[in-house]
Amino acid sequence: MEQNANCGYTTILRIEIYQVPYLYEHLMEKLECKSHSILGSLLVENFTQADGKAEDMVILDIGAGTGWVDKTLADLGVKSIVGIDIVPQAAQAAQRQYPGVYENYYVEDLTNLTEITKQALNGRGFNCLICCSALSQGHVPADALRVVYNQVAPNGFIAFNVTQYFWEDNTENGFRQQHSWVEDQAVFEVMQMHPYRHRFYTVRTEQESIPLICGSALSQGVWGDRNMGA
Repeated sequence: MEQNANCGYTTILRIEIYQVPYLYEHLMEKLECKSHSILGSLLVENFTQADGKAEDMVILDIGAGTGWVDKTLADLGVKSIVGIDIVPQAAQAAQRQYPGVYENYYVEDLTNLTEITKQALNGRGFNCLICCSALSQGHVPADALRVVYNQVAPNGFIAFNVTQYFWEDNTENGFRQQHSWVEDQAVFEVMQMHPYRHRFYTVRTEQESIPLICGSALSQGVWGDRNMGA
């Protein structure tokens, strides 16, 4: 969710949308959004190709929103999903619309987790992390991703997506500069890149995206969408 003052309008708008059942999903479908299905499918596909089973996946979803992504994962056979989002209305929408999908859903600031939540996450044994449409500028900050990255077990999988301009930005504001571990092969190995269109803008301008599957000595990950916004 949005973390800075420049995104205040978007945050308020989203809160209002979340309060109407399935309105967010309806709007995203009208804009032909694909990220929820593509990123989730890639994560499950890569986990099972590594001789795992969908029912053995223990997934932490950061910026979980209304639960659309995790409903997709549940439909693919995933049984254990924990969500985190900073917006209470998002958690309420997820629980209302998709009961039974989540093992737990925490309303927390990822950069300032409560001790109770920290202990719960540390003891869960996540082998997967997913973050769909929440890593662009103004959304989940770099510090937050560093916190939860360490929750993933060695040789686990990580799936996420970022806008193309953010990925290709070589300044200090770029994604790779803020998340230097992405290119550190001792920590993180990119296993798959998959170009796709995230969705259209309301004026029908395309947002192209690239999810990636990544893995490393410490963690395998799936991440994507080089040109997406939420």
